[in-house]
Amino acid sequence: MFMLTNMQAAVTWTVGSYVGTGSNLTISSLAFQPDVVMIKSAAATSMYVKTSTMPANTSKQYTSTGSGVTDAILTFTSNGFTLGTNAAINTSSVTYYFYAFQAGNSIKVNSYTGDGTATRTITTSSANINFVMVIPRSGYGGSVSFTNTKTRSGVAGGEAGGYAYDSRPSSSVQVAEAQPSSPAWSSSTGFPTQNNAPYTNRNTIVYDYVGFVETAGECEIDSFIGDGTDNRDITVTNFKSNFVMTLNTGGGGELVIKGGNVTGGNSQYVNAVSNATNLIQSTSIVSGTGYFQVGNSSDVNGSGYRQYFVAFGGAAGGVLPIELLHFDAERV
Repeated sequence: MFMLTNMQAAVTWTVGSYVGTGSNLTISSLAFQPDVVMIKSAAATSMYVKTSTMPANTSKQYTSTGSGVTDAILTFTSNGFTLGTNAAINTSSVTYYFYAFQAGNSIKVNSYTGDGTATRTITTSSANINFVMVIPRSGYGGSVSFTNTKTRSGVAGGEAGGYAYDSRPSSSVQVAEAQPSSPAWSSSTGFPTQNNAPYTNRNTIVYDYVGFVETAGECEIDSFIGDGTDNRDITVTNFKSNFVMTLNTGGGGELVIKGGNVTGGNSQYVNAVSNATNLIQSTSIVSGTGYFQVGNSSDVNGSGYRQYFVAFGGAAGGVLPIELLHFDAERV
């Protein structure tokens, strides 16, 4: 078995899969040391996330209101990551799908401590972050903040911004709630937080975040208005996507992910829902360059609702593992 990745440019992200063993496991097929790894099986279990800013041997179940766990995604290595025996990410003979990213032009990874103020902007580098996942270390579930500065299909961009979250504090859990009009997104070098639902600035709580940045040829962040039609192609500029994440700003607020590692028409919810069809149906349309396809599910293409998306492609990623059967070489 050969592990083959596209080496036209520095590899900074990839998607792949592995089969659990039930004992400590090392995944060593990456061409880089990741700063973010997200893992989910096809079953009704929610996604686990680890960032390089989280404590050693600690990862977080995205929808959990509890603290991080120390038996799931353990460490990052120079070419992969190590896993503990947590059944949600390492049950014997079960297939798991992973999404790995290295911090750089398209990904910003860091942490901050909440100060309890009503609203607060977390300043980052000069990068214009349009989509950010915020993962509290305790007491709250993960959330997403998003904005849009573009125009697509005649619909003006530049909304004030919004958020969606998978769980409130444990005393009042609401799964997949979306608020597309608040908080206001006023900074091009940061993202907004607040001491209210989705509780991204509670006093003394430590938050880790993954910010997605649009980068020509690798990452595109945009939105479209759902029309409820099946087999709908969504344009991505300049590259074929191999990883797509969509966020519905309707009542469901579902975060859905599909990479080239998830075969067929299936894609994955980040919460505790099994793989499903009729969501993100394809990440790279064979008949054209620069498209992904969605079904008519209201979670990805709800009529009249704005759907945000993050797409990765180009020469900076690939699918692992790949078995090399044949190749041709030509002297230039």
